[in-house]
Amino acid sequence: MTGELTEATGRELRDEGLERVSSHNADWLERVRLEARRVSAWKGHVSADDVRERADKLGLVPTHRNAWGAVFKDEGWKPVGWKLSKRPAAHGRAVRVWTWIGVPAAPSEIPQGDQRDLFG
Repeated sequence: MTGELTEATGRELRDEGLERVSSHNADWLERVRLEARRVSAWKGHVSADDVRERADKLGLVPTHRNAWGAVFKDEGWKPVGWKLSKRPAAHGRAVRVWTWIGVPAAPSEIPQGDQRDLFG
């Protein structure tokens, strides 16, 4: 049947959409991925909730909400579990918990002194 969606087609469409939204939010993604690595370096793990909290504190807003789905679509992230989101908009759904196993964080990426307050 022409136009029939399969699981593979669905993944392809998802990946194409993530690529498109990533290219339109490249600077934003670079910055929030840095913040995600910083949180992971500090806490040992990070979730989408953590990244959104940091982005809110720093005033980092993507041009499209789907850009959030691309944050951990980068080499170097390893899923280590799940947790229930505390964000009201997430309606208590489970979100992945990640740890950074890529290139170790530079000393400037790890929170020091007063910066630790930013990481809960």
